[in-house]
Amino acid sequence: GEKKPPNPPAKTTSKPQPSKPRSSAKKSKAASSHQDDGFVLVGLEPWPGSDEKVPAVKSKSLRVEEDSTVLNIKRQIINEAYPGENVSKIEVRTKAGLLLGQDHSLRYVRQFLWPESKGDLVLYYSKGKDSLF
Repeated sequence: GEKKPPNPPAKTTSKPQPSKPRSSAKKSKAASSHQDDGFVLVGLEPWPGSDEKVPAVKSKSLRVEEDSTVLNIKRQIINEAYPGENVSKIEVRTKAGLLLGQDHSLRYVRQFLWPESKGDLVLYYSKGKDSLF
């Protein structure tokens, strides 16, 4: 049949123009507040919904690479709040309570799981309940 491509040209006419100014504005905004050097400031807070008392960490905020994983954050939490505990027992969440996988990078968490955290990223931690897994 007759397959004329009216749709693809129509899509190309709606150029990705809005994203270009947005990205340049984002860069200049980031440069004005602090340099965008691949690091992110992560705040650590005890999870308020925990059944047991959650010990506070000494460093309320960490400056870590965006490519660091949640596992790196868990290790820091263990060093400061749960010495000797197994990494798998520590849960890290977003403010909304979304549980983060230990292989998630902080870049992924900021961009996809908690997009409003473009500024400072605050993560909540607690010791997980004992489970069969």
